[in-house]
Amino acid sequence: DFAFSIHEQLGLHAVRARINGKIRQLKARLMDGDQIDVETAESPTVLPKWLEWAVTPRARNSIRRYLRSKVKQRSGKGKSD
Repeated sequence: DFAFSIHEQLGLHAVRARINGKIRQLKARLMDGDQIDVETAESPTVLPKWLEWAVTPRARNSIRRYLRSKVKQRSGKGKSD
């Protein structure tokens, strides 16, 4: 949720977080005052299970939108014009 609150692309490319200097999973809960560094990948890393962890509407909507776009891309492959 934190990465998505900064920018949708940061959330989509997030791999893990460094919270107060310690590597944590993206689903780790944050506390006020935590220092966060989001590590990213070149390509989006979104997984369906992220919907189980996401709390904010912004994060959940971004994840859903990305997953829907991937399904549409896959269903369009192999079709000829």
